[in-house]
Amino acid sequence: LETPLLDHPEEQESRQGPSGPSATQTAFVLIICCLSFLLGFNLASHLRPSEFSGRGIIKTVSRPSPILSNLDIRWKEVQFNGSLLKENIYRKDAGPEVDIAWKELGVDYHALIIPSSIAQSVGIDLDQVQVNDKYGGGYPANIEGLHHLHCLNLLRQTLHWNYRC
Repeated sequence: LETPLLDHPEEQESRQGPSGPSATQTAFVLIICCLSFLLGFNLASHLRPSEFSGRGIIKTVSRPSPILSNLDIRWKEVQFNGSLLKENIYRKDAGPEVDIAWKELGVDYHALIIPSSIAQSVGIDLDQVQVNDKYGGGYPANIEGLHHLHCLNLLRQTLHWNYRC
């Protein structure tokens, strides 16, 4: 024998809540979220424009460096063909033309000297290795990207000797 939980079945309809937000409510919330995001981004770019400039972005994503104060950084969009099958000057067989192209990238760079007066402001500990005063003093440093290119060039120059058919 079934006994209803409610005395009157019509009360069941009035006690059930809505099945969920309507499409109109969902669209309204979505529009408000999008407008809030756009307004926030617009305000941020107007209140702190220097943060979105070339130097501001670099300072945000890199360690302190004296080179940043001497560069006028400008951005431009460049499209690269990263295909492994597309040959370019850097991937050709060894020869003077290829060596010149690699040198133009800066693979034969020399270490920089950071003056003692700004060493701490760029993250150098004063007890790190120093250049002797008779050679001008300061702290030796490298530009990391050029160091990586230098090592890649050394691999390029020597790896073919280890190749076995």
